[in-house]
Amino acid sequence: MDAFIIPFGLFFYLILFVVWCFFCLSYYNAMKRIPETYQGLPDWLIWFMLIPFIGFIIAWIMLPFGLPRALMRYSAFEPTLAPLARKLFQQGLTTQILVTLSLLFSWLPFIGTLLSIAALVFFVLYWMGCAEAKRMIRVTGSAGDYAIHNV
Repeated sequence: MDAFIIPFGLFFYLILFVVWCFFCLSYYNAMKRIPETYQGLPDWLIWFMLIPFIGFIIAWIMLPFGLPRALMRYSAFEPTLAPLARKLFQQGLTTQILVTLSLLFSWLPFIGTLLSIAALVFFVLYWMGCAEAKRMIRVTGSAGDYAIHNV
């Protein structure tokens, strides 16, 4: 039985790490489209989420405050970004609260599983919001001028 559990666990964590890398890449690309003067946190900070244990703390900082705050600051030029920024803040904060609660209640199998599933749903919604932000702000020209587009 143990011969099956260990390889399955390693395979699961490898898949989780790859998915996490793709999320970090998507988040980084969305942040990169916002000029640095409007970013409250550096765009490269998202890559620290890949470090075990430290990534949990960075996620608490970046998900609710990184991209949503940058979008809110940049929304002075384009008001259509403000609702997306508020939505991302709420989803990021909810995701992190659910992840924390699922870790705290992991010793209760049913409650921990429900919280984990809810956290996964909100994480996917947050990721979709990052992709939407990336689509709304696109780089035009070689000089790095920014234009807002609702696609």
